[in-house]
Amino acid sequence: MKKRIQIVPAILTKTKEDLVDTLKMLEPYVERAQIDIIDGLFANNRTNDDLSRIKTKLKLEVHLMVVDPLRYIEKYKNVAWMITLHYESFEEEEDLLKAISLVKKYKMKVGLAVGPLTSIYRIQDFVKKVDQILIMSVRPGFGGQNFIDTTFGRVSTIRALNPNIDVEVDGGVRLSLVKDIIASGANIIVAGKAITHHYDVELAINNFKSEVKKALVEL
Repeated sequence: MKKRIQIVPAILTKTKEDLVDTLKMLEPYVERAQIDIIDGLFANNRTNDDLSRIKTKLKLEVHLMVVDPLRYIEKYKNVAWMITLHYESFEEEEDLLKAISLVKKYKMKVGLAVGPLTSIYRIQDFVKKVDQILIMSVRPGFGGQNFIDTTFGRVSTIRALNPNIDVEVDGGVRLSLVKDIIASGANIIVAGKAITHHYDVELAINNFKSEVKKALVEL
């Protein structure tokens, strides 16, 4: 099944005010955005986690990089369109299954993220239980890192396990990587600072969309 390629901005902010400003800045140009929630324990960084009374036209994918995901699922059940859980947040796979069920109970889509140091085969039993697999192409926690090249093979493995699932790549993405990311089997490309810190956000997003169009012609 041919899936539409999407460019999704990632938002990593320290304050709610910055989050609101960034959402407003992005609204005219994209359908959805990913908000990174980092608790300072899962990764050595901490972001704003207050999404209360957020008003936006965008579909919000809330990417949880936290050690207590169940609490955050409850917290965001009325604001998130999708909750993305990290495989590494759970000591037992049974607990991950419970979290997936809880997200579905609240009628949100559910994603599963896997860090670059975790074997991709650890999540193979989950690829038909979630709506999306997020392949981290950097170590979780900070923006601006370099893309890890082994990501391409990891994406291809997931795509082979489930041809119909959404596969998202997140971390260190730049324009020159778009074609190879699509060729590996991903259909959702997340870009953080390359979009949100660009001097012209509309131009940055259009540049990514142009690379997607060019890649689809060439592939």
